[in-house]
Amino acid sequence: AAQIAASVVPRPPRPKSQRQRNRRHGVHGVRRVMERPEAESSSGPSFLTQAKLAYEYSLKNLLWKQAVFYAERLVAERPCDETTYLLGLAYFHNQEMARAQWHLQGNKLPDARYLLARCCLQMKRWDLAEDALLSGGTLNDVVNGAAGLFLLGQVQERQGRREQAVQCYAKCLQDCPFMWDA
Repeated sequence: AAQIAASVVPRPPRPKSQRQRNRRHGVHGVRRVMERPEAESSSGPSFLTQAKLAYEYSLKNLLWKQAVFYAERLVAERPCDETTYLLGLAYFHNQEMARAQWHLQGNKLPDARYLLARCCLQMKRWDLAEDALLSGGTLNDVVNGAAGLFLLGQVQERQGRREQAVQCYAKCLQDCPFMWDA
């Protein structure tokens, strides 16, 4: 019986991914940036490249739940401002405003801050929408240009601050005369 037990020594399973290799060797919490070029293996494109293509395909074809799935995979693999923006955008299209807002909080990308303001507007959280749009406190510092000014005007109008809303709409039209909603 001792010979049988000695001859059957289980080997540790082979890791299947870099993440599993890192876990196995004690390397945790490694954050990578989305902009870093992916190493393409001889077998084809990397997982991140494929997941991003699948995400873009899903958005293009109005498959919101599928886009959320791929964006969640991207964030799990590479958490950064860009991937959390993609996840927030997918949640926004899937009409999950609270989830989108949660993921977009603290994101520094201008597009993410504009999207956060759109989510807050739909959830009637005027103060958070205004904070997301105003980076420097003046109308010259509103994110996303004329579209951001228009959105800020809507936020202020809904709060009953009509004079400030008119200023936002006027600046919006000054920056982009084609904003006919302003």
